[in-house]
Amino acid sequence: MKSVAIIGANGYVGSYLTKALAAHYRVTALLRSRDSLCRPAHGVQYQTIAEPLQHFDIIINTSYALHKHKKICAMQNDDMIQLLQRISHEQTFIVHLSSLAVFGFGLDLEVRAEAVPTRNDYAYVYSKTDMENKLLATFGSERLAIIRLGNVWGPGNTSYTQPVIDSLLWGLPLMPEQPGMSNLTHIHNIVSYIKHLLSSNQHLTFHHLAEWSHMNWQQVIEEMAEILGATPCVLQQQPYYPRTISEELDHAFSKSIIEAIKTLRNGRFTAAYFPEEIITALLKQLAPLKKPKEPPQSGAVAIPETFIWVLNCKQSFTNAWVTGWIPPLKWSDALPELKEWMKQSGYIIS
Repeated sequence: MKSVAIIGANGYVGSYLTKALAAHYRVTALLRSRDSLCRPAHGVQYQTIAEPLQHFDIIINTSYALHKHKKICAMQNDDMIQLLQRISHEQTFIVHLSSLAVFGFGLDLEVRAEAVPTRNDYAYVYSKTDMENKLLATFGSERLAIIRLGNVWGPGNTSYTQPVIDSLLWGLPLMPEQPGMSNLTHIHNIVSYIKHLLSSNQHLTFHHLAEWSHMNWQQVIEEMAEILGATPCVLQQQPYYPRTISEELDHAFSKSIIEAIKTLRNGRFTAAYFPEEIITALLKQLAPLKKPKEPPQSGAVAIPETFIWVLNCKQSFTNAWVTGWIPPLKWSDALPELKEWMKQSGYIIS
C-alpha cells in the first residue's frame, strides 16, 4: 500500500481528501502544530512538519501562501519547496492544488493548460504562479501534477457557498447586473478526480477542474434563493479590475492622495514598486490631512472586491483532465446535500 502525505489536511479540500483516501492508502496528515488538529479522521496518522518525517510515495499539497506582501509569499513558497524535498524520494509523485486565478482574478489572460510565467499581479495570484513555477523548476514535469481548481463549491465552503447563502438570507446586494460565468467545481468532484488520477496510468502536468464552468452565476444565485425563499438584490457596485498598469495609475490618482497611495500599495501591478516601510511612513505623515469618512449611503454594503470580480467574470475556465473520468456529481445532485447542510446549520428552519 502506497504512502500518502496530505499537506493542509485541516483545510476544506484537504479534510475531504484525507477521509476519502484513508481507505486506499497509508495516509499521513501533516500539520503545522498539534494544536491545529480539528477532527481526526479514522485510520489517518497525524504528524507536525517539525517532527522527523519519512519519505512518501505520493504527496498532495492543498496549502498555499497567503499574505498581502509578495516577498513573504515567495518566502513561504520556498519553505514549502524545502518541505517537499525533505519528505520525497526520487519516484515521489506530487499533486499540487493550484487555482484558476493564475490567469488573473478576472481571467483576463488566455486560459491554457500549460505553465504561466510568474508576473506582477495581486499577491494571491503571484503566490500561485510563483509556487507552480518553483515546483516545475525543482521536481520537473514528469512526476508532478498541478491541478488548477475552479471556484470551489460545497457544504460549508466559506469562499463561495456561504457568502452566496449569507447575502441572500440577509437581503444583501449580490446579483450583478450582468452576471458572469460561475466556473464552479464541487468538492466531491475534486476528491473523485484526484482518486481517479492517482489510479490512472495517464500523465498530464496541468489539469483544469471546473466541471460547471459554463453555468452562469445568475442560475446559481436564483436557485439558491428559491431554496431560501429569498429575493436576490441587484449589486449596484461596479467592478473595477485593472488590465494594465496605466489603468491602475489612472484609477488610483482619481482619488485623494492618501487613497491613491493605499491603492498603489495593494495594487495589481504597482504594489511591488512601493516598499511597505516607506508607504507606512508616508501615510503617517499624511494622516493629519485625512478627511473624516462620510456616513455610508442607506443600504450600502461593502462587498469584497475579489468576490465582485468573480461574479462578473465573463470567461469560462476551460477544463483539462485525464481521459476516463466523468464528474460523478451534477449540479442538480449537489442541491439536496447542500439543502440538508443548510437545515443542519440553521439557514433553513423547517
